[in-house]
Amino acid sequence: MKKLNCFITLALAILLFSQPAFSLIESRIRGVVIDKGTGKPIKGASVTLFLRHQMDTSYMQEKIASIFSDANGAFSFEVPWPGMYFVKCKKDTYLSFLPDYYYKYVKKDYLSKLARVFKLDEGEIKHIKIQLEKGGILRGFFRKNEDDKIAPIKISAWILKESKKDERFVLDDYYEIEYIYSDENGYFEANSLEAADDYYLYIDLGDGYPRKFIKNINVAKNEVTDISRVYDLSNMSSIEGVVTLNSNPPSNGNIQIESMFEGDDGETVFSSYELGESGGNYFFKGLLPGQYRMSVSCFGPGGAALKKEFIIEIAEGTLKNFNISDN
Repeated sequence: MKKLNCFITLALAILLFSQPAFSLIESRIRGVVIDKGTGKPIKGASVTLFLRHQMDTSYMQEKIASIFSDANGAFSFEVPWPGMYFVKCKKDTYLSFLPDYYYKYVKKDYLSKLARVFKLDEGEIKHIKIQLEKGGILRGFFRKNEDDKIAPIKISAWILKESKKDERFVLDDYYEIEYIYSDENGYFEANSLEAADDYYLYIDLGDGYPRKFIKNINVAKNEVTDISRVYDLSNMSSIEGVVTLNSNPPSNGNIQIESMFEGDDGETVFSSYELGESGGNYFFKGLLPGQYRMSVSCFGPGGAALKKEFIIEIAEGTLKNFNISDN
């Protein structure tokens, strides 16, 4: 009997101390995602809940949970503790509610307003409505013409946007919206862009070709902007050379080339080459004839340094040799 009593006492003690000192009444967030233009519910929208800590003075956040809206556009979250919360929402062909790039470029005062942070008390049921607008679509095919053979190019590119006209953003030139890749047929599509006439596309053609910079792309709401290109690479020019410091190759640094003209479709060219990895050798190909600005900045053994800039004329269909030294 004494052993039984000891066992019961021990079991009760374990049960007592394993229980939390208090328990919170669970809170809930319920909401609906609708099309702002039609008022109809949006199915399959991704809704993510974030907790914003009280000690944060900027826009840091902690992801709590993600869910997709149902056929009625509805979603709900069970929240075990009170706090300050906000949601992000995105769906193909719609402008995202609080896009990811906002957290990198938007000034924190504006971001606090855009995030619509709300307080959730213990046991509270919070109802929210998210209205999404249709975005513009930017798409196209990229192909190359080499030796009279046209083939698709698999490209990668940054979609950029000017920030000079928008006081909400911390930069005064442009900011990165989205990084995209084309498929094996050279096709790409970005389908959730704000309407604007100041988008840029910074394209990496790969295979050693210079990057293309397409400016002033106009994207309209709920419309398609096509920027398909066929790049004629069959009669392009090239430039190559060696960079030395005290007759030695640089240990690090880079050389850049940038066109001082615009092509027929408003494109400019920019390319960069890491000198430390190449033993000082560089090679730029796929260049149109015209003037280029070449700049080099590198360091070598014994603290040697080189920083120079040149204006170079490149003729059509030629290979130009241009060596650079600190002499």
